[in-house]
Amino acid sequence: DRVPTYCTASGKLFLNNLPAAKRSRLIARIKFEQFTENTITDPVALKAALKEVASKDIGIDDEEFVQGMVAVAVPLRNSEDQFIGALAMHAPTARMSMQDALEQLPRLKRAAAQLVELINE
Repeated sequence: DRVPTYCTASGKLFLNNLPAAKRSRLIARIKFEQFTENTITDPVALKAALKEVASKDIGIDDEEFVQGMVAVAVPLRNSEDQFIGALAMHAPTARMSMQDALEQLPRLKRAAAQLVELINE
């Protein structure tokens, strides 16, 4: 499936890992659509959210793309520390809160490290 970069956990990681000039050009071209009441629909707000992504090195979707769905994502980096993708976990809020999803980050990061090991073999 194709999903918007500006309101998904993995998408925010992808945006954050672009060179600054390319990221700015891409954000300027986004046609923001309101999917839920939590969807970021403003370039300035998106840039602020991406600063948090950069500081924590995780992507978060707190019911921004789908009402009742949360997601967290961690980066996949190759042996040269280059971003090559993201590993995400999604759950309906009926089963998992955003806080519960964030508590799964250590497991997600371990899984990402194992996946990168396989990729680098």
